[in-house]
Amino acid sequence: MPRFLTPEAVLVIHYDQINTFGGSHGLRDRGLLSDAIAYFAQLREPGASARSRYEIGVIWRMQGRIDEAIGLYAPLLEEGSGRSGLHTRVGSLELQAGRPREAAGFLERGLALEPDDQAALLLLIQAYDQADELAAARKVCDRLIALD
Repeated sequence: MPRFLTPEAVLVIHYDQINTFGGSHGLRDRGLLSDAIAYFAQLREPGASARSRYEIGVIWRMQGRIDEAIGLYAPLLEEGSGRSGLHTRVGSLELQAGRPREAAGFLERGLALEPDDQAALLLLIQAYDQADELAAARKVCDRLIALD
């Protein structure tokens, strides 16, 4: 899991960025800074809401922080999430990270929950193809075609 910055560290980084790129030094509301840091830090807690974890995972994925996003979703999967979309999301992230066999595992678990998920089937074909498991990719392709 990632570590989170202290308000003091954020201010040092801010100061450096202002010196590099221009702008105004200072902080209008230190309380808002502390609240923002606390919000992100609470996601590390076991009781963090699934919605919060999901939203932050989306942000991290967009930032290219694939492994951190996967790590954030892991507790949701361990809690026995019956959401096929979450398995598909993690499978997609594993594929982006260049781990097609791991991706296939997540995608297969998602498809066990929702067998006709066409997006998951397409990703699974891609995962098998990247893992050089062409016979498996062909079977999933046939399965996808049979849906139409």
